Amino acid sequence: MKSYFRVLTLVVVAGVVMLHNNMSYFLTMNKSTSGITSFGLSLSIKTRSIRLSSKPAPHFRRIENGEVEGKSEEERRRRSTRFNDRSEMIINGTDSSLNYSEIRAERSRPIGTRKLVLPNVLLIGAQKAGTSAVADWLYHNGVCKAKIFDGEPSHYEKEVHFFYEHLRYQEGVEFYSKRFEHCVGRKRKKYILDATPKYLLFSKRIYDLYNESSRAGLKKSLKLMVVLREPISREISWYNHRIFRLALLNSTGHGSIHESYRDILQSNGAIMSFDQYSETVLKDSIKVDPSNSPGIYVEHLKSWVKLFDRKQLLVLSYDELQSNPAKTRWRINKFLGTKYKGGFNKANTKESDSKIREVSLRAGQALKPLFQETNEKLYAFLRDHPGPAMEQKPFPHFE
Repeated sequence: MKSYFRVLTLVVVAGVVMLHNNMSYFLTMNKSTSGITSFGLSLSIKTRSIRLSSKPAPHFRRIENGEVEGKSEEERRRRSTRFNDRSEMIINGTDSSLNYSEIRAERSRPIGTRKLVLPNVLLIGAQKAGTSAVADWLYHNGVCKAKIFDGEPSHYEKEVHFFYEHLRYQEGVEFYSKRFEHCVGRKRKKYILDATPKYLLFSKRIYDLYNESSRAGLKKSLKLMVVLREPISREISWYNHRIFRLALLNSTGHGSIHESYRDILQSNGAIMSFDQYSETVLKDSIKVDPSNSPGIYVEHLKSWVKLFDRKQLLVLSYDELQSNPAKTRWRINKFLGTKYKGGFNKANTKESDSKIREVSLRAGQALKPLFQETNEKLYAFLRDHPGPAMEQKPFPHFE
């Protein structure tokens, strides 16, 4: 037995002589992604002792499909092979195939950071101007839509409501990006679309987010589209939509939600007629704060053109979308460099006895003077600031 231990001792000593005194083996098993505490086991030749380390194993940044983010497809494959095996042993300082500068860089990044994925197409408006028909056609042709999360309504697939809903905007860019992460990876989509029509009023927020240094390239390649409809007809359609929604909420007993519809309700809780709404609400709100009125298109477009290249913004006519939809699809295909097929589906199929279909004399007298001057300014602005080549020129006067 004693001779056995002598032989064993000689073998160990020989091994120590062959290895440099400062060499160490480090076995790391990373279970962080499954919630199991990581641990390290190191054998130090120099001190001839075994230590258990409580330091966590290194964490590496990943994108949604499980690959580690890299600078190129080849780099991602190489690094994915290197890091994705959670039980992989890394022998510090002895494996020449590992790039330790990359490892240190990955370790220095905050845990949980993700590669930001943002839409490269925004359909910014206008509300009730055919945006749902355009968006549905694009989605049908493979343009990637947002993912909805628990508690979110189904229409958030089409319109994320990020830039104009204060609470969602306060969540930050990673909240927004998370809804589009599924659009990249092995089945990467050429275009990613957010079709929230209220974005027409929020050019500065969109510019600020896309103009950050890390996303400056995406800002320059961002495609913007807007569909413009005769403003009073648009207001009527929006009014019809709201009273339909209000009736639906009443039928389901969601009385507390009525607060957001307060402006179309009389003091006794009854719904205003469109004539009343035009005279007592719309007229005053447009006069007091035209920048907050979706139908004052020229003011909003001026803001967009100050912040983005005019060639990035395709202005479409609702009248053409209705009378010659094939021509509108041609314009969009040329703008995006695509060959999308199919036609627009009718998106607004709601019918109601209370639905307003024409502008009454009272409503026209209240609203036409407000929009007539701004419409003329719009035509002049679009004439003096021409857009991409496929855009309709001159922009047709509203019917």
